[in-house]
Amino acid sequence: MPRPKEIDIDPADVDVDGIVAAETLLAAGNFTIGGALASGGSVTFDYPRQLVQDCTGNEAGRTWTITGTDEDGVAQTESLSGLNATTGENAAGVYWSSITQIASDDATANDVAFGTVDEVQTKTYPLDFYANEAATISVDVTGTIDYTVQETFNPVLDLSSPANNATWVDITAFADKTADVTSTATRNATAVRLTVNSYTNGAEIQMRIIQSRS
Repeated sequence: MPRPKEIDIDPADVDVDGIVAAETLLAAGNFTIGGALASGGSVTFDYPRQLVQDCTGNEAGRTWTITGTDEDGVAQTESLSGLNATTGENAAGVYWSSITQIASDDATANDVAFGTVDEVQTKTYPLDFYANEAATISVDVTGTIDYTVQETFNPVLDLSSPANNATWVDITAFADKTADVTSTATRNATAVRLTVNSYTNGAEIQMRIIQSRS
């Protein structure tokens, strides 16, 4: 019997300006990555996370270009549209393990900040898709947390090709759950991952994956 994979997620509190503290740019250029989560001009998160922007003025005409790495440590870049005096999440649902640069295509109207929200995703966990039995997955929660476990049937062992390029589907037994669940992935699935859809500060979640090779 193979040793189970055990994943423990104890996410830090949300920090809406933890990447870039409120900053006004006078021309196109890079924001200063110097929030509470930053070190040496970049951010490496506790777990892959979605981002949030907080615009105090009308930034609807601006484009932010974000550079960093995805949930599996593969380089990625994304363009986000600025917002009009509001706070908003990363609409594309992209998760980041690290951020090395956030650039603006022009001056900003007022202060803009970037930080994290209550959405976390694990890295990709490959499965033995040749196994005769599907993987058994157990999820235990502490506190208030909503989660989904997804699976894919695409090749994911070459992580130089981002897992975001795979087609992920929710495992029905683990879709938008808030309590402990034990069930299985689909036989011949190539990988699974867990997404935390929301949580309150102090919540935790553990996922255990075991798959027989017989």
